[in-house]
Amino acid sequence: MDALDLLLKRRSVPRLAAPAPSGEALENIIQAGLRALIMAH
Repeated sequence: MDALDLLLKRRSVPRLAAPAPSGEALENIIQAGLRALIMAH
């Protein structure tokens, strides 16, 4: 398998636990991820 196949077919087992980020913090995390994705191109 090449790296792209591994990334596209990867499955993770959720290991989330409380406390979750607040709505505002979660939005900031998502926006930062999107910005990093755009800047990578």
